[in-house]
Amino acid sequence: MRGIVLFFLLSGMLTACGNNGGDKEAAENKTDSESSQVSKPLQIVTTIKPVQSIVLAILGDQLENQASSFQLIPDYSSPHTATFKPSDIRQVSQADIIFRIDEHMEVMLNPLLEKHKDKLISLAEMEGVALIDWDRLRKAKNEILKNKPENFGFANHEGHDHGEQELHEGHVDGDEHESHKAKAEEEADTQTEVVADKAVNEAKGEEKPDHAIHNHSKQDMHIWTSPKNAMLMAKKITQELSKLDPKNQKIYEKNLNDFDIKLGQESMQISQQLNGKSGIPYIVFHNSWQYFSHEFGLADPIVLNVHEGLSSGAKKLSETRELIEDLNIHCVFTDPEIAQSQVDTLLSNQSAEAGKKIKVVEIDVLGRKTEPNQDAYLGWLNNMGKAISDCLQ
Repeated sequence: MRGIVLFFLLSGMLTACGNNGGDKEAAENKTDSESSQVSKPLQIVTTIKPVQSIVLAILGDQLENQASSFQLIPDYSSPHTATFKPSDIRQVSQADIIFRIDEHMEVMLNPLLEKHKDKLISLAEMEGVALIDWDRLRKAKNEILKNKPENFGFANHEGHDHGEQELHEGHVDGDEHESHKAKAEEEADTQTEVVADKAVNEAKGEEKPDHAIHNHSKQDMHIWTSPKNAMLMAKKITQELSKLDPKNQKIYEKNLNDFDIKLGQESMQISQQLNGKSGIPYIVFHNSWQYFSHEFGLADPIVLNVHEGLSSGAKKLSETRELIEDLNIHCVFTDPEIAQSQVDTLLSNQSAEAGKKIKVVEIDVLGRKTEPNQDAYLGWLNNMGKAISDCLQ
């Protein structure tokens, strides 16, 4: 009898040990599986430096081994003409999410990015972003060219706040609306749009007859030059990353809050720097930062090149030179794509004394020289605000 009892006791102990061993093995396998998932970092792809900068702000410095972001377009390439390499194809295919501005901004990447629509986020399509029409820019340019300086209040530089100003047809009385100059300007701009659209359609592999070509995008896509838009971009990026990586949602949200506070402080500082300068006239070669100028209440600029990469002709240069004298303009903004020879040609008729008074300042809306870190966007915005304020002194 004693032997039977002992047998059952030993059998029970062995069974229990076996179960414990199995439970332990299952727990270890589960832990290994979870560790494997954690060790795989979230892979993010961005197209241009401004988008990359905002993504880095949301990632912060606490997720070094848990998330990474790769910028597709190199700093010194144009987002309109940059092409992709075989290594870029691999980066995009392995990405968990891709952030771009819009199909009309990073045009040459469309064939690659459109294959991954399930993970592609176009930030210009966000709710709340008010896009500026290029048509408005052309109307503003024509108003400046066909009106007398005194009609704009530029002469005394005291001016009015043009931040929310809308230029409408019918601003000037008389037959000037139908002037040959205005018509010529409209025709020239329409032709410029056709040339630009043909280039874009060719890049996308689309061929259309000339009469069927329309402006490939009637909106300005440089949305990040507005701090308000940048905040909307940051919120959208935070939402998307939190969906993919919920365990780090609190970190993303904290970094968003920090970005919001710092961005508000930076915007306040720029507003103070530009206070009293809303009526000062200035020239831009390409108006790639009109979202910034609208947000901070600057005057509509005199624009030389309505479309990026297409230079103005002799007639437009001559008219702009006259405006420099008539409006006593002392500030000209260029960008990295503008050759020094273009600036020299514009200012070639200025006397030595007058030329010394004119400041030429480069504005790089892509932030090419900005170090890639979590404060990159804020640093770029700070530099931009200071450069514009100093030029308008």
